Amino acid sequence: MITIRPQRFLQFGDAAQANFYVLVNPSIQKEISIDRGNSYRSCQVLIYDGEDLLEVIKRTEEPAHILVISPDYFITSVDQASLGLRKLAVMALNSTVTSQEEIQHFIRIMEKTDSLAQREFADRLFDQLESVNALQIVDKRYGVSAEFLHQKDDYEWFEQGGPLEYGQQQMVPSGEVSVLPLAHGQHGTSQRLAINGKVALQGFSIVHTGKTGSCRDEQRNIYQALSTLESHAIIATIEDGVITYLEPKHPDVEPARLMLESLFARDVKYRTIWELGMGINTQHDLWAGNAAMNEVHGATHGVLHWGLGLTPYTQYHLDLLCPHTMICTFLDDVETTILGL
Repeated sequence: MITIRPQRFLQFGDAAQANFYVLVNPSIQKEISIDRGNSYRSCQVLIYDGEDLLEVIKRTEEPAHILVISPDYFITSVDQASLGLRKLAVMALNSTVTSQEEIQHFIRIMEKTDSLAQREFADRLFDQLESVNALQIVDKRYGVSAEFLHQKDDYEWFEQGGPLEYGQQQMVPSGEVSVLPLAHGQHGTSQRLAINGKVALQGFSIVHTGKTGSCRDEQRNIYQALSTLESHAIIATIEDGVITYLEPKHPDVEPARLMLESLFARDVKYRTIWELGMGINTQHDLWAGNAAMNEVHGATHGVLHWGLGLTPYTQYHLDLLCPHTMICTFLDDVETTILGL
């Protein structure tokens, strides 16, 4: 049973005058239980079976707080202007195989998520980013670093966190700041993040698929190979945002190196760093395995992750979470760590 206690979702805000809806696939409809408490005016389960999501949303009564749980269908953002007096939260499902136990785990993460603290974290982070012209990406265990010129005008910065307002939508559990070298959902072969140097790929992996679902067996094989990075690192040389060389630091990570090299050979676009992400959900507990909702993991002081591949322009999107990598600034010869331990 998946128990939902909507009054605990702080990102929705005041529930007294609102209606709560959870949109679910038929496959899990009978597993959903809503513990409404004494908060919402009404609570209701609606079925989403892959049709136009916005048409289902429009059947809700305003003001509405809406949670979408759709492991069977890939969800993209809806037209924000059509939301009206609705707040939309979509669990990041379908790009990885997700069990009911996993859904329940991340619903509990949503209950613990401090949306106001996330907003403060993100505001502080952006203030620090604006104060310097370059960032240093450092892993002191391996003695490697890279420079990121993060102030270019054609970068797109995104924030998924903080309280929701009416007319807004958010992936949940929330808690990510990210930068891409292009507008979200677009693709071009010339855009690059201005990153140069060496970085340590060591930590936890996520292998996403796009709308097509791709091959689940291959997805599982890619994840299993990359999971060897949990114990040891591959040092990646990056030139102008492109990975040019991989150096394994231990024989145990050879499967990860071979898998990355095979993806590079299949499609050169996998060599490009399409995303530098920062997980800032410090209430997040990692789920063991290939879990899309691990992407926002922030440990205690934020966690950097690298995004390789960009669906639907590549078959998979890889997120490599590196909890031992720090992002630092230098101002007046003073080093300040703005993300990581």
